[in-house]
Amino acid sequence: MSFHKRSLSMNAPRVVGLCAAILLILVASGCITPSYQLPHMIADSITVNISGDNVLLQTTSGPKHRLNFQKPGDSFTIPRNEPFEIVYENVDIANTMLVITGSEDQNTVTLTLQDKFKPVRLTQKCQYVDLLGIDKIPPIEAVDNHNFKQQVIITPIVSQDCAAIMGYEIRYGSIQQGCTATAGRVELLSRCRGDRTKLTRRNVYNIDRLVKLLFNL
Repeated sequence: MSFHKRSLSMNAPRVVGLCAAILLILVASGCITPSYQLPHMIADSITVNISGDNVLLQTTSGPKHRLNFQKPGDSFTIPRNEPFEIVYENVDIANTMLVITGSEDQNTVTLTLQDKFKPVRLTQKCQYVDLLGIDKIPPIEAVDNHNFKQQVIITPIVSQDCAAIMGYEIRYGSIQQGCTATAGRVELLSRCRGDRTKLTRRNVYNIDRLVKLLFNL
């Protein structure tokens, strides 16, 4: 998936305020622009799969693709439902995030290693972006929202045991507006909140493996 730059004008992308014009299903004090931290480097690999509804799953199947991440800007587009290996080659996880971008009408997803300070860019209805390995929500650019008239929905991605926030899903369009592919995230969050489970943040400096960064295991 590629994005085309547009000239700055009244119709150019607008940075959406983190706490304004956004429906937050759970804020969890994530509505703060991240700030630079002391680097924390890890080198590790993990084999995963991305399901049809954009959920990252760990798998023991042999990988069909190998994605080597070394620096911010490294990006790969792969099919859904095919096992692939994520390789971090001495990546600073304190100041980067793994961004998974997809749309309900596409059979591929794009994985990008991105600075935590760089805005997340939304360009079409029902696009969704998973931000993994973060505890603060970065700025968000909603392109031509005066034409799309879509809500920007931010949902914490919580672990299956309801113990930790793994990252955030950002969706350009609500379930009521027909963007339903990731509704399971909302159901899990509702269950976790209904159980009155306290969601906690992880100290990035205690993470030395990708399985801990991506799955809290």
